[in-house]
Amino acid sequence: MNKELLSTYWDNYKADFGSESFQKSEAYKWNLFHQMYPIWNWKPGASNKDMFTKTFQVDGPKNLWQSGNFFPISMLTWMWEKFPIETEKALNLLFDEKIELSERITEFTTILDEKLPELAKLITEKPINHHYHGDLRAISIYLALQNPSKYFLYKHTVFKDFSIVLELPPVKTGKTSNYLDFLSVCNELRGFIQSDSAFLLTYKSYLSTNDLYPDPYLHLLIQDFMLFTMSQNKSTHLSNSPKYWLYAPGENANMWEDFHKNGIMGLGWDELGDLTQYSTKEEIATRLKELYVGDTSKANDATANVDFRSSISIGDIVIAKKGRNAYLGYGIVTSDYYFDDSVAHYKHKRNVNWVKSGHWESEHSIVLKTLTDITNLPYKPNPSMLAHEAILNIMNDTNPEEMNHTPLNQILYGPPGTGKTFTLNKEYFSKYTSNETSLSADQHFINVVGECSWWQVIAIALMQEGKSKVSALSENKWIKQKAALSNSNTVRPTLWSQLQSHTIEQCSFVNVKAKQQPFIFNKTEDSFWEILPEEVKENAPELLDLIESVENFKPRTDKKIERFVFTTFHQGYSYEDFIEGIKPVLEENDGQLQYQIEDGIFKRLCLKAESDPQNKYAIFIDEINRGNVSAIFGELITLIEADKRKGAANELTVILPYSKRSFSVPSNIDIYGTMNTADRSVEALDTALRRRFSFVEMLPDASKLENKQIEGIDLALLLNTLNERIEVLVDRDHTIGHAFFMNVETLSDLRSAFANKIIPLLQEYFYGNYRKMEMVIGSAFFHITEANKVKFAVKSDDFDADGTVYHIKNISNTDGMSDASFIEALTQLIQGA
Repeated sequence: MNKELLSTYWDNYKADFGSESFQKSEAYKWNLFHQMYPIWNWKPGASNKDMFTKTFQVDGPKNLWQSGNFFPISMLTWMWEKFPIETEKALNLLFDEKIELSERITEFTTILDEKLPELAKLITEKPINHHYHGDLRAISIYLALQNPSKYFLYKHTVFKDFSIVLELPPVKTGKTSNYLDFLSVCNELRGFIQSDSAFLLTYKSYLSTNDLYPDPYLHLLIQDFMLFTMSQNKSTHLSNSPKYWLYAPGENANMWEDFHKNGIMGLGWDELGDLTQYSTKEEIATRLKELYVGDTSKANDATANVDFRSSISIGDIVIAKKGRNAYLGYGIVTSDYYFDDSVAHYKHKRNVNWVKSGHWESEHSIVLKTLTDITNLPYKPNPSMLAHEAILNIMNDTNPEEMNHTPLNQILYGPPGTGKTFTLNKEYFSKYTSNETSLSADQHFINVVGECSWWQVIAIALMQEGKSKVSALSENKWIKQKAALSNSNTVRPTLWSQLQSHTIEQCSFVNVKAKQQPFIFNKTEDSFWEILPEEVKENAPELLDLIESVENFKPRTDKKIERFVFTTFHQGYSYEDFIEGIKPVLEENDGQLQYQIEDGIFKRLCLKAESDPQNKYAIFIDEINRGNVSAIFGELITLIEADKRKGAANELTVILPYSKRSFSVPSNIDIYGTMNTADRSVEALDTALRRRFSFVEMLPDASKLENKQIEGIDLALLLNTLNERIEVLVDRDHTIGHAFFMNVETLSDLRSAFANKIIPLLQEYFYGNYRKMEMVIGSAFFHITEANKVKFAVKSDDFDADGTVYHIKNISNTDGMSDASFIEALTQLIQGA
């Protein structure tokens, strides 16, 4: 141990001991043990359960031995309740000084480990999936209570960082050997401190005056000195051994740009005030319950605040995230916690040197918590790596713009009923959905305008401008934003047509038959346009709500923002529906029909995405193969390729045929489609589509029906049987999906599935070849008549009456087939010939 360094840090500790900060944050430990030692009285061979429980029920913070995800005392208490003999035996072994310490710890852990699976089935308070009872932090407390002259309170992070500061050998990875080395260091420290008789007098006097545990063997003093030394030198030693934190910069990362620009990180819960006023996490949790009413315990929120204030250190690495799907950058913490009361929100601050920023999609779902220590967390896709190593590797080895703007063109394909559309809804939509709190005021304004019709934005503009000429009105911010979102170069004609269509009847030039409600505009004698307030209040009060929404924007946590659209292709779906087309409007002076450009669903989405480059957008196209893809996409079929998108290496721009405006597809739009392989239109699927999309096959999955039986009919076996036969007679693309049986709960449901879904589908598959249908489902579902038994009105040598006539039975109700007959038919179907 470096004696010179040790003396320096010891002098610093003595200067701090007994200070106000010490009393607020550390003195509780002496108070706890002052209560615990009089209770602790272990008696070998007797039941010690009640004594153990009372020892750890003393008043005061319990963070020495528990946290939100670390509860060894609770686990040992549960072990004692469920397995008292084994628990008593384990602790008796741990306290047996005739046995070598490492062997005792191993035996103690092994005995309780064997009971862990059984305990997990019996306890519901918390998920019992870790061996917390074997943690050295808890074991050291049991040993120190039993034999305080010999054992010291252990914490791995404190020992590891203290060793770096004092230039000790690196802490080993073996759990038991760590504690043995720790004891050796603590004994050396005790010898050093015992030589400072002057401080020991001060120390004993302070403890006596404040009625605290007298600490005759100095094990609390040594633990506190190590913790103090580690924290004092954090700017130096943590640069060699930092912690890594996953951090959310505001709701859905809405504060990221501000934090990144100003070199800070911030935390909410502003009403708590300066966090240094709280001594413990429990105090913060109690205050949170008072401030934010709800049913939750506030434990996670309190932990986030404590970690932000005390656990993060200078030199730690902070990785910023967005929701569950993306990383935004990382930086190095450069300051201690401070409370900034000069700002309106996120007053809890630390300074950060942000090293890298961008947008990296995650390979797995990211934890939702605001602040998470991931220093020792394994990386889910590859558990052999630590999470922070994998994330930083991705950030440093990959261009963030490429990660952010590599669009996904993907088609889910498979037989009917395999859950393609269900998968989009359940797993994909949420990637493009966030709470309204993720919006800035500017983006909210853009979204509101995007949802408004032209007459609405004109009305709002007139409410803001008063009487106006059309030329002046076109400069209003609402109209300019609507024009930008519409990518329109025909704003003036649009304004004229909308004003006419919604004006009052006194305007004689208006074709009355073509007028549209509401009539809220008026043209004055001097050719100015104005809005009629009384008409707005009566016929369009929503305009006032729209203005209020923008001018006093208060984001709601319960309101969802969807950045995707859903459409279904069909044979009549056109380029005009998808990209842009024209619609008739009236010209002002002569009432003649004119035309204006109307944007299609995909173009509207592109314009939205272009105005919001920080977020991903998506279009979901159901039954994409049913439409004429080349005609629907038109010239855009090439522009959707990743390297042809806006801003990409080979960016392409086209002039749209109707609007004559240049257009390119943004890189932050993903395109998804679904395709039914049993549909005959698949055969004509355009090669252009095949070349520009990746394909994900979705097949029937009978495992989703496992253990599901209706009146003795095994649905998984039924599905597999049907599909085996169909694949032989037709092909795999025409099998039947598990979705047909997913909601089947009763015999009536099963009848309905067969009558309305499965049998009609088989009729389509086999084009009226009922003989093959019979080979799949069996004869019991048919009325079968031999053709040669039919009496014809006349005989003909040109027709051979040999063969069979099939009529499908009506199985939708018991009149056509009884329940018993239906079950028997299914049984025969499964058994086969």
